[in-house]
Amino acid sequence: MVALVDEVVDGWERELTGRLHVPLSEAPQDRLRSYLDWSLSGTFDVADLVMLTDPRLRDRLTARWAERLGPWLEIPDALPSAMRGRLTSVRLIADGAWFADATGTFPLSPDERARVREVADRLLGH
Repeated sequence: MVALVDEVVDGWERELTGRLHVPLSEAPQDRLRSYLDWSLSGTFDVADLVMLTDPRLRDRLTARWAERLGPWLEIPDALPSAMRGRLTSVRLIADGAWFADATGTFPLSPDERARVREVADRLLGH
């Protein structure tokens, strides 16, 4: 199951890297913008929820998920709290978008995606 988590995250990282135009270690806003872009434009399915598939392994699988995606989604503690709040909000927006697509529960229409993107862009400072 850990290998399946790695396989899904490997695909995610390829998609995210293709959208990132700075080194991964720089600019949390750019990393989160890449994640947002992909979450609002990518296609997801239930296989993307692999870390939740086995309740007996959930702790181990979600720990692996967090370990692999942490470099993309972590927000530095040194940022001002207002900035941290905005970046966290963008991450949660992106999380919700891909999760809605993966589960097929309340997926966003193209118009809703555009409006959500506008809100996230304002939070990112665009």
